[in-house]
Order: sequence, then structure tokens, then C-alpha cells
Amino acid sequence: MSIIEKIKGLPEDIQNKIYEYYYSTLYFNEVIHPLEYTLFMMHKINKYITYHAVPHINVTQFNTKQHQYYYSLYNDYLEKIYKSYSLNRFLMHSEPCSENIHYFNLILATNIVTKIRKKYKYFCAYTIALIANPIHNITNHNRALRFFQNLTV
Repeated sequence: MSIIEKIKGLPEDIQNKIYEYYYSTLYFNEVIHPLEYTLFMMHKINKYITYHAVPHINVTQFNTKQHQYYYSLYNDYLEKIYKSYSLNRFLMHSEPCSENIHYFNLILATNIVTKIRKKYKYFCAYTIALIANPIHNITNHNRALRFFQNLTV
């Protein structure tokens, strides 16, 4: 006898509690948790770019080896977001990163980053989207493109 058949043999109110628990857990694990994790990762990426990537773009000589791991890691995650329609739409309507995601999509749609290696392409596009903020200098866009074009594999 399978577990479903055993549950069907229980009183209806107990069945309802079991199904309610099962589906609430399933909903949390499959819907809520991935969305919360996406917001968490975007916060980490924003923080990393603000404190590490942008300052290094303005420096002419520094060792990029220690940062290439993060560039690649965050690039993979941003690629996943770009290719996932649901995550992309979710972030476009999430307050902390809605403007950045909008610029990110525009940058990738206009092929500004075609000369950048695929390993850094999405991270570069998001970095440019983040520094499109008026706080940063306009010349940072070109510096960011040159920086990521010159990165070795």
C-alpha cells in the first residue's frame, strides 16, 4: 500500500492538514526561497561591484587573479537571471535593483559588450548598469569596457 493510499484512508481533516503542510512547504521551497535567494545574491553582487569592481576599474595596475573567481561566479548567476524570464521580471519589479536590471537588459540587447569574453560578459554588463547611476563618473563606462576587454582568461 502506497503512502497516498494510506493518507486517503485517514479522516478528511487530517488529510487536509497533511496536504496543507506538504503544499506550503513545497511552495516555500520551490517559489519563495529561490526569489529570496535571488534578492540575496543581487545584494551581494551590488556590494561586491561597489566595493571591489568599481575601484579596481579605475586603477591601471592591479592583480586581477584574486577577483577573477568572483567575476566568473557572479557572471554565471547574472547569465542565469538574464536567461530566466521569471527571475528577470521579478527583479525588474523589486525595489533595490529594478533600475539596474532594466539597464542590464538594455546593455545586453544593444550589444555593447560583444567584445567581452563570455566568461565576464554578463558581469561587465551589470557593472556598467550599476555605474550608470549618476553617483559614478560617466567615463567609468568606457573604463569598465576596456578593463573587461583586457582581462585574461
